[in-house]
Amino acid sequence: MKENMIILGNSKFVEVESKKGKISLTKNRRAFNLESKYNVDNVSKKNLTIDQASKYFDEYSKERKYNYVVISLGEGDYIVNNDVESFVEKFEKLIMKLSKKHINIVLEKPMARIKDLNFKEKLINLYKKYSQELTSLIEEKTSDLTSNLVVKNA
Repeated sequence: MKENMIILGNSKFVEVESKKGKISLTKNRRAFNLESKYNVDNVSKKNLTIDQASKYFDEYSKERKYNYVVISLGEGDYIVNNDVESFVEKFEKLIMKLSKKHINIVLEKPMARIKDLNFKEKLINLYKKYSQELTSLIEEKTSDLTSNLVVKNA
């Protein structure tokens, strides 16, 4: 039986295809490769904010219990709000909420479209902080998402 995974990401997990002048979203290779091992709900979208991601998680988790959550956020909050302090606070709340539900957390740094050096530095430090804190809880590294930490009951 496959385990359940939700991806709360940004444009890194969305692909756009253009055929004969028509633009459409296609399955992202990263997410698609995971579908052979997991039941994947990919609610990623370009400029996904942490508020939207948290809301999506709450809505989707009413229907399905998740074993894993992939988080790749920050890019949308920079573009939409550009309020790094608010993002950090909400990110930490999301991590705590997931921890209480005993969900394995996979952190994937967002794409580097952030130009504001203060925002970028705080975002990098936030991901480093949680990567280091979660390192002691590593259960496995997946070949599907290299460079990520998969953590047990963070």
